[in-house]
Amino acid sequence: MFNRKARNLELALEVQESRGFWQDVGHRFIRNNKTIIGLLLLGIIVLMCIYGMLFLDYKTEVVNMNIPNKLQTPSAAHPFGTDDLGRDIFNRIVYGARYSLFIGFSATIISLSVGSLLGCIAGYFGGKIDGVIMRITDVFIAIPSTLMAIAVVSALGPNFANLIIAIAIGDIPGYARIIRSSVLSIRDNEFVEASIAVGGSHAHVMAQHIFPNTLAALIVQATLGVGYVIIAASGLSYLGLGVMPPAPEWGAMLSEAQAQIRYFPHQVIFPGLAIVITVLALNLLGDALRDAIDPTLKD
Repeated sequence: MFNRKARNLELALEVQESRGFWQDVGHRFIRNNKTIIGLLLLGIIVLMCIYGMLFLDYKTEVVNMNIPNKLQTPSAAHPFGTDDLGRDIFNRIVYGARYSLFIGFSATIISLSVGSLLGCIAGYFGGKIDGVIMRITDVFIAIPSTLMAIAVVSALGPNFANLIIAIAIGDIPGYARIIRSSVLSIRDNEFVEASIAVGGSHAHVMAQHIFPNTLAALIVQATLGVGYVIIAASGLSYLGLGVMPPAPEWGAMLSEAQAQIRYFPHQVIFPGLAIVITVLALNLLGDALRDAIDPTLKD
């Protein structure tokens, strides 16, 4: 029995060593229960987006008023009830998933791209360049990200595009610092020095040898960051600084429903649950990625 267990362990180690790093990460990621739950929940949200695009008419089923049907509780005709203007809450939540996911991924991609570039430059060159970039990021970090977003949206005006820009600006310093710390630990490795010795340009070395080795930490942070962006966007929309009514953004729906929360709580419960489920799914996927990438957690 002991010999069989030892042999199985040896075989498992041989299989693990035969896989590449990212293959091993993918294998561990798929086996994680958090991945299954997160993908299931996120898949529901994505299906909502697809259903909204294919089967819902924006004007007639999402934003047009139907006063005779106002403030109906959940029923077979209206699974999530209706709001104070008679609009079907289920249809509005389904259509609003497009706004939340688009804002979450767009703002994250922008902040990740700019932050990664600044972090790579600061960590690779060091010296005065590093000092200038890091002092600028310190200024932005000293200002709470929500307050920064409010200031930017107030200056540019509340609309869909400015909301994405405002949230992205606040997230750039975090990504820059993460990448910088990774680059500092990579730039003195022998493979980097060898690439420079054979005539590789700074841009080539950063793009081909340094940045790919920072992807592990970056992917985890970006996955968790999307959930934060969705919460931030909903908060700004709730304050009237994000997606403007009658667009069915989940935070804006919460803001519109606050006057009826005491007697018609379904108007708040379902948009709130949509935000919670989406962020939970993204956080579970981020945790699963972290577990898969962290070398101290390998089997």
